[in-house]
Amino acid sequence: MSIDLETEFALQFTQDALALEFVRLWQHGVRYVQSTSPYKWFVCDADGNWEPDNTNEVLSLVREICREAARRCDDTELALTICSAAGISAVERLARSDRRIATTREGVGLPPPKKRGKAGVG
Repeated sequence: MSIDLETEFALQFTQDALALEFVRLWQHGVRYVQSTSPYKWFVCDADGNWEPDNTNEVLSLVREICREAARRCDDTELALTICSAAGISAVERLARSDRRIATTREGVGLPPPKKRGKAGVG
């Protein structure tokens, strides 16, 4: 199955393609941990330590990816969709599941969660 050039051009602006671009650029500097609360995103500091993203740095990085894509896009309506809050949020959500950045608590240096005893015990 071949894809025409117009479709191929449009595919680079899908939310999934933008999430893949984000991960390609930031796979060594960000991690997503599903099992932590309240912090889920972690960023690597200058010393190589993983720190909780307290300042929405990851969201800011995703916004940059979306803005750059909107600048390359020649469709105004699509560009506005890419840079909308919903579009940016969708890219961030898709990036979370990428195996290059999704990790466990231990993957960012956090201790495993404490095991809970039986009801009423421990």
